[in-house]
Amino acid sequence: MTSTKYGRLWVPLIAGIGGTAISLSVGLGQHHWEAIPIGELVTLLAVVVLFGVSTQDSDVGAVLAHHSDERQELVRLKASRASAIVAVAGSVIACVIAASLDATYWPYEAIYISSGLAYLVSIRVYGAL
Repeated sequence: MTSTKYGRLWVPLIAGIGGTAISLSVGLGQHHWEAIPIGELVTLLAVVVLFGVSTQDSDVGAVLAHHSDERQELVRLKASRASAIVAVAGSVIACVIAASLDATYWPYEAIYISSGLAYLVSIRVYGAL
């Protein structure tokens, strides 16, 4: 069984930081000032929900609070794998579409190339290669 000190606070904290960054970048970068308070309200709601779920005595709460057993770690590993596959496949599809429309496609290439490199490095670091 794994445990982290203040484990149930990490997921809401990261969600709060990410939501604030997104709402500020949309509001300031695209001059949609009304998006900042709306984005912050949605971020606050997400943080409260995530904190509430992480305090529950359930599988989802245990995974979010970082005090899960081996079976829940396997679920987390499979979910991470599935999300990585979807992200890489989406970036490859976006790259192909952008190239066919003669648009800029290097950001999509950077996403799937860096994902592949991160996969190879993590295999090396964790000892399977």
